[in-house]
Amino acid sequence: MAKKEEEAPLYWGKTGGKYRLIHDAIDSALVPASGEADSKAGEIIRLADNVYYECFNNGGSFYGGQRGDEARKLARMVKKHVSFTSPQLNNDEQWDEMMDASIKAAWMELMSDPASLKKVLAKMP
Repeated sequence: MAKKEEEAPLYWGKTGGKYRLIHDAIDSALVPASGEADSKAGEIIRLADNVYYECFNNGGSFYGGQRGDEARKLARMVKKHVSFTSPQLNNDEQWDEMMDASIKAAWMELMSDPASLKKVLAKMP
């Protein structure tokens, strides 16, 4: 019996998440080892990964300083493309909903960036 969408494994385990293959392809193709990404899609994934990592490694105490700035920048970039309704990220499911929204927004950015889209598609399994 197939799993329901809401039962998809979490992104945190590096093996799950509804859009894991797309995330990994964008990450591999467009996110640099350090610093900002050159494309909007890569930057969305970089920011989402940083905010997600901060939550699961440091308890989400990112609302000040660099990570707070990254969280606000991510929110601005994502809401341009998709509706993300969780006002606070209080549990794993809400964090994964944030990742889903970020990956959708990154994919939408790729639709207007053919060169980046080509790089991402080359990384897809």
